[in-house]
Amino acid sequence: SATQRALFGSSEFMGFRQIVQVGLVRNENHYEDIPHVRAYPPFFGIFWAPFGAFPVGLMSESEKMPANVTLGQQLQLGASAAAVALIMVAFTFWAVRCIAGACRPAGQRQSPSCLPALIWIMAGGLMLNSVVRVETDMFVVMLVAGAMYLIFARARNWEGGALLGVAAALKLTPALFGIYLLCRRNWRGAAGMFVAGFV
Repeated sequence: SATQRALFGSSEFMGFRQIVQVGLVRNENHYEDIPHVRAYPPFFGIFWAPFGAFPVGLMSESEKMPANVTLGQQLQLGASAAAVALIMVAFTFWAVRCIAGACRPAGQRQSPSCLPALIWIMAGGLMLNSVVRVETDMFVVMLVAGAMYLIFARARNWEGGALLGVAAALKLTPALFGIYLLCRRNWRGAAGMFVAGFV
């Protein structure tokens, strides 16, 4: 069902492929050609390249399957969408684990065993909906969750900031964590975020 939605239904999967086709394959400015992708930084196209570089025609305005697509190309698209969905499932479970670790109470070596279940109850529907829609949100969430785990549970501020920088290079919203790091005077985290985002 995730693959069908990615190719024919309500999903950003084909739009992400279009970013790769226009920006990397055709070497054109996708910000001018694709108005709805202005929130995605240039690095996003590089990240998505393994799933969108093989040649298939650009989609129509209705975001459906491109015209004149062969059966082989449909199989390529389906395999690509299925791979993304499976990867995002793994990222979802890893993000929950990192969030639970970051929420460890002060003075305790481990988080309460019920915490992952509570996270699933509160946010499982939203996370799995993103997976079913074959979108990249859970990869960004995993990076942010990993950053919070490193900063709060491990005091590894530089590495945590670097993960936030990578997340901000994929989608602009995580860049707001830079303000948080500066307000907390976490200079190492802010520096790591800036360096990773810039590179």
